[in-house]
Amino acid sequence: MEYTEFVSSMLTKIHDSKRDFGNRDLTNYAAIIGEFPPVALDLVSAFRVGGSIGHDILIRAVENWTIIASEEFPKSIARLPDADLEFQVRNRQQKKAFIAQWVNLRDSFLGTQAISFPKDKFRYFGSFLYDLLFDCWAFNSMEGERPPVTLPEGCLVGKYARPVVYYVAGWTLHSLSMALTIAKDKRAIYQTFAERHSIGEKEAKDQDLPVSLVLKRTNRSLLFCSPEYFKFICFVESVYLDNLTLEMLVGHPEGNIIQVIKSFVLGSDIALKQINDLCSDDENSCSIEDNMLILKYIMDRYANMRGTYFVKFLSGTRKASATDTQVASLATQTKVLSTVASSKAGAKSKLSKKPLWDSAGDSVTEHPLYFDKLEASE
Repeated sequence: MEYTEFVSSMLTKIHDSKRDFGNRDLTNYAAIIGEFPPVALDLVSAFRVGGSIGHDILIRAVENWTIIASEEFPKSIARLPDADLEFQVRNRQQKKAFIAQWVNLRDSFLGTQAISFPKDKFRYFGSFLYDLLFDCWAFNSMEGERPPVTLPEGCLVGKYARPVVYYVAGWTLHSLSMALTIAKDKRAIYQTFAERHSIGEKEAKDQDLPVSLVLKRTNRSLLFCSPEYFKFICFVESVYLDNLTLEMLVGHPEGNIIQVIKSFVLGSDIALKQINDLCSDDENSCSIEDNMLILKYIMDRYANMRGTYFVKFLSGTRKASATDTQVASLATQTKVLSTVASSKAGAKSKLSKKPLWDSAGDSVTEHPLYFDKLEASE
């Protein structure tokens, strides 16, 4: 990060009438600037230019955040909670020193206009600029360190996961066969796809598909999916498994990692090719547009179900690891800063162990009726 350019850019945005920081939380600062006397905007305009005293002390604040972060955030994920506290303590100390220097420079900054900017308001304005720049720095650091979604090299669905994934695959086919959220005159493509990839219980058992969880459901007609469709859903699940890591959680602290991965799959040429193959055979073929509609329908439902048991795991009700729970509780800015630490440690919380998948099985058999009722009401 080039500090002079960063400070000038942020001050320019707060001086601009639009005050758009590209983030709703940051843009909320725009409502506060009006609480200060008009001379406050004059100071912001002056501090945008390099070489001014005000510009220099703001640059030093930004530089110090980077230094503190590099010194405090550890190479071991286990020390993140302590590092979080230490970073906050040092940041408070820095802010205290910044405000003291800021107040001492009041007359130099304002000159004859000092009378129009009371000392208590001027102190508050210094605190406002410090907090604004800190939050913008944290947001920019997050964007710079945000890890991308990746494709796994092979199938990551292990033996404990297979019954759960197969069950969810069958549930998505059941949803496709109903297509309740689709206009009646447009349901045919979804229902045709579901019919093509639905098989009987005997055939599923003969092909050694993991049907154990499907057989546990007795309160509605069972639905078994074809090996080809199950393979596709295993591909989708593998993308989630490969990316639901501590590093990705920290890198996407807004809490939308499930949707981020879904968007990646929807834009994947590999996923689209697999859907094209599933939608076509020697006698029939579908348009690319229809195939994309089917892919989106499947991914919307899969992401909803995937999020249900993943969030349940993270909440701690399903024996989440201490590290996952600690990181989930960190402040947003600290999650941003700890991205580097988590990548150094290579800490990946892959959701593949038997206790987790047992609890996932409980969740996926518990929630489909809720989703079905929700769709029926739309």
